[in-house]
Amino acid sequence: MDTSHKTETTLVRAISNQNWSLVNSILTKDSQLVNDCPNGKSTLCSAVKEAPEELLLKMLEAASEKTLNILDEDGRSLLHLCARRSLDKCIKLVLKKSKLHVNLQDGWVSRTPLQVCARSDATFRQQLHIVVELICNGADISLKDADNRNAADLYWFNDCMMYDKNSRIEEKKQIMHILKGEVPRQILVSGYYAVKIYFKALEQGGVQYQRCSLTVVGQARAGKTSLVKKLTGQRFNFKEKETDGIVTTVLCDINETDGQWKLDTSKEIGLFLGVNTLMCFYINGLVSYTMS
Repeated sequence: MDTSHKTETTLVRAISNQNWSLVNSILTKDSQLVNDCPNGKSTLCSAVKEAPEELLLKMLEAASEKTLNILDEDGRSLLHLCARRSLDKCIKLVLKKSKLHVNLQDGWVSRTPLQVCARSDATFRQQLHIVVELICNGADISLKDADNRNAADLYWFNDCMMYDKNSRIEEKKQIMHILKGEVPRQILVSGYYAVKIYFKALEQGGVQYQRCSLTVVGQARAGKTSLVKKLTGQRFNFKEKETDGIVTTVLCDINETDGQWKLDTSKEIGLFLGVNTLMCFYINGLVSYTMS
């Protein structure tokens, strides 16, 4: 339904006047009015700047994908606008319903939704939810705005006044770790509560993670398998068969005393990280290698 030619509607006037009970009443009668664009302006973009979150969720549920992808006059998407107000539930719904480009930079200061979130005034729970949701949906933490600042840079200057004052310093450190890419993606994709458990575990103690990966490449029959066997203390085989494809990533343990490498078959990680994974977490000098 193309309504871009219409002048201001009753719904738009109700939104402008912040008469949310009237907005709710109008949408209850005809929820598709949320897809109107009178005078070329998105009704939904107008609402998301001020409307209560529960009402916005109702509007987002009724919105078409085309409506969800409309930008406002400053080139900001719904993700930008929701991040500005720290509407974590709305962001999750928009990402679920739309193919909106999560790394879109606005036409104002070239900021992504993640960068807008980093500067927003939010509670710790809201900010953590949004940061995790955006990164898990492809947000690039390295992108910089017109002032050459990425999300971590912007967050550094956020006073986070809505955080609990008794835990603000520690909570800010946690989100900074995420924005700097220091939290394993396996943790982030598991969701908000997994991230909380991860940080709680770090507070209670742990061991230093050492990370290393070794990729052995070379021409066919060049001796890659034999080299790895030699490094890991295995017996040389004069009749070694040619390796077909990529060898599953495995771990070995380095003896800190004599520097010898020992294959650790009990910790094979190919089963849960996949044969193309080159990075692994390891403790006490465990190393991964992949051959191709």
